[in-house]
Amino acid sequence: MALLCKGTQVLVDPDGTCRRVEQLEIGDKVFDPLAQTLNPVTNIVPWIAGTDPSTAPVIIPKHAINSSQPNEDFIAPQTLEVFVARIPKGQKVPVAKRILARGLVDEGIASIAEQLSGLQCYLVLTEKAGLMMTNGVLSVGKSVPQQKSA
Repeated sequence: MALLCKGTQVLVDPDGTCRRVEQLEIGDKVFDPLAQTLNPVTNIVPWIAGTDPSTAPVIIPKHAINSSQPNEDFIAPQTLEVFVARIPKGQKVPVAKRILARGLVDEGIASIAEQLSGLQCYLVLTEKAGLMMTNGVLSVGKSVPQQKSA
């Protein structure tokens, strides 16, 4: 599951094809670049960003994380988990860490977009837990366990 704001580009094919989150439908597949698999979308639930600053979306400016991430301004809920890869000073190998979009505000990379409260967002549920590429940022996608019939 990933909570994504309207306009977010989601990678749907390994060839680089993306679709905006609001264009996804149940049964569509999103591409997990680490597992190199397509993961079916099982449900899409609309959600409205809150008016309280603690629930307002975060705006991560283009290239704020590094020279390629995100590939365009990225509006995300504060609870979206993203992977941030950086090369520590004096090292050559990047280190990736998982962080909430809200944490990027704390680091001074992003800002709370209170003017965007009321923005339409979508909770995207997938068949299996995995990752998805959203606006060039690797995001955590989780599944919701299927109920077993009695």
